Order: sequence, then C-alpha cells, then structure tokens
Amino acid sequence: MRNIRSVASQSPAVVISLLALFFALGSGAGYAATTAAGPAKISFHALHLVHRWQSGAPTIATGEPAYGTSGNGIVYLSGWLSRSTPSNGANGTFTFLPRGRRPTHQEDVTLTTVGGTTAIAQITPDGGIYVFGKNAPQFTSLDGLSFAING
Repeated sequence: MRNIRSVASQSPAVVISLLALFFALGSGAGYAATTAAGPAKISFHALHLVHRWQSGAPTIATGEPAYGTSGNGIVYLSGWLSRSTPSNGANGTFTFLPRGRRPTHQEDVTLTTVGGTTAIAQITPDGGIYVFGKNAPQFTSLDGLSFAING
C-alpha cells in the first residue's frame, strides 16, 4: 500500500488516468462492447401462386402467402393457401421463388394442414415449392417455414 501511495503522490496524472478508465468501463464503454444488435427486420413480398392454388387469407384472415428475408441468408414463408382440386406431382407446385431466394439444394420441410395434420413441402434449387399431403389442398400453412439459401 505504501508503494501505491508513493506512486500516486509522485504522479497524480497516472492515478487520474486509471480512475477515468475505471469509470468509463463501468459506465458505457463496457456496456457498448457487450450488447448485441436488435432483431433483424424481415421484409415480406407476396408469392405468385400457380396451378389454381389460392390464398386462404380472405377466408379466415391469416395472411397472404409471402416470402421474406432479413439479409441473413434465411428465407421465411408466411400465410396460408388452398386449392379446390387434389395436388399430385407437378400440380403440387404452388409457387416459384425468385432468384437469390432459392436454396442451393432441395429442402424438405413439414407443414401444417387442415385439422392439425401435416404435409411435406419440397423447396428446390429452381425455386419451385411443391406440397404433398392428403389434406394439403384444403389448407396449407406456411407460417414458421424457413430455410437457408447460403448453403
């Protein structure tokens, strides 16, 4: 302790500098270095539906089928859709994603359909999204579906 006091008495500028650093780190500089960026904003765009698929939004107000991204390499889908005739093969295609929003390899994901049953959606590198499932034409929800486009 005696050595610290002797240094402090000989060089008050050192002590003042150390105190300033201590308070700066305790107030804002340390906090700024540890806070993470806030949630990214996702910009959504309407999906162009094909093969007689249509938006279910006017029926129960769940939202138009849409895709979005926040620039983080993930594409998000939302809304729901239906169609009046069964879907088999290519007729199960309900949209094509634009370039830059397509996965580099096929993605298979589970979707919710009418009555809590499920269907499979295949998202292909050419941008096509196909849906396969017994109840898919009656109601297919896209909410919560996401996939990576970078890899």
